Amino acid sequence: MLSFNTLFLIVGGFLVLNLVVGLASKPATTFREYAVGNKRFPTAMLVASILATSFGGGTVTHMDLST
Repeated sequence: MLSFNTLFLIVGGFLVLNLVVGLASKPATTFREYAVGNKRFPTAMLVASILATSFGGGTVTHMDLST
């Protein structure tokens, strides 16, 4: 099991990385750009999004948590 310090470093690193990426990215100037990214989505991303919505993670990994 991971120690508290290791978990703290992982979560803290994740938050710092998100902050850096958020500050370095170009801000959206219009609502359309913010909401749908000016409709610039590759087909693979759309398919993955639809599949993730339709099937839960347990279905894909064959995990049964009912016991």
